[in-house]
Amino acid sequence: MRKTISYIVLVFVATLVSCEHKELCYDHPHYNEVNVIIHWENDKDMPAQGMRTHLGLEQGNYKVGLTDMPSCGAKINIPPQNSYRALCYDYMGGGSIYFKNEEDFEQTEIYTNEATRASYSKLYPDEKLIHQPENFFMDQVERFDVVRPPRINELHFYPTNRVERYTFEIRNVRGVERISAFAGACSGISRSYFLSKESISDEPYTVLLYEAKPMKDKNTIEGEFLIFGHCRNSKIVHNFTMEVAFAPDGYRYKTWNVTDQMHNGSHHLIMDWDIDIPITPGSGTDMEVDVIPWDEVWIPIDM
Repeated sequence: MRKTISYIVLVFVATLVSCEHKELCYDHPHYNEVNVIIHWENDKDMPAQGMRTHLGLEQGNYKVGLTDMPSCGAKINIPPQNSYRALCYDYMGGGSIYFKNEEDFEQTEIYTNEATRASYSKLYPDEKLIHQPENFFMDQVERFDVVRPPRINELHFYPTNRVERYTFEIRNVRGVERISAFAGACSGISRSYFLSKESISDEPYTVLLYEAKPMKDKNTIEGEFLIFGHCRNSKIVHNFTMEVAFAPDGYRYKTWNVTDQMHNGSHHLIMDWDIDIPITPGSGTDMEVDVIPWDEVWIPIDM
């Protein structure tokens, strides 16, 4: 009888121990909240419509994840007790910028599509043409350590525009008011930009220009264009070409070597044409007159 009672007591005690309540955790690894704060030079005028954070482990190339958020930032959850590298960039762009290799933190790249222009390809058939990018804002934090509560995790970004703006001025274009359309291009330009490396690709392309206007009071053609950057290889030549059209079927073009200007850091290119735009095709110039291929996009002029 005594053995039976002892056995019952042991079973009861064992049952109490086995039924001790413990919190179960089903979502290892644990995640900590991080407040992503995006600072702009003018917080009332945020140039990007939406931003994306891209996190990778500081050691190795493991991608933790991508998170899209408003331009002011948001709260995200990431594993603690790790050191991360973090990118924050404008993922909405404006329609002209595309992404590739986002699954690889080191190789995440933005680029613009290739383009065509029959008149330019007739002049320089071996060059590969691209569209201009639009403004692109990003920032990078090279090391961010996530800590457990009660300490607060804040990840701060200060995005800046990574697209370069160039202006140009073509002087001594007499009769510039008679020009009805423009089509420009600049060679030796990089097509893409690597986010984590903050550097451009080395392969040269020719970017097509979309902004130009005649300045009658100065006899100049002026405009601007956007690029990720120009290839700095000393063997690459940067040529700037301007094609113009005038009524009824007049066409002129000229190409300048602007390598020195671009490699010297100038973002305002100055060229001299010394041309008279004739009232009718073939008059007042010894340059060849051709018919413009109007089946492509040129820059119309509002006179």
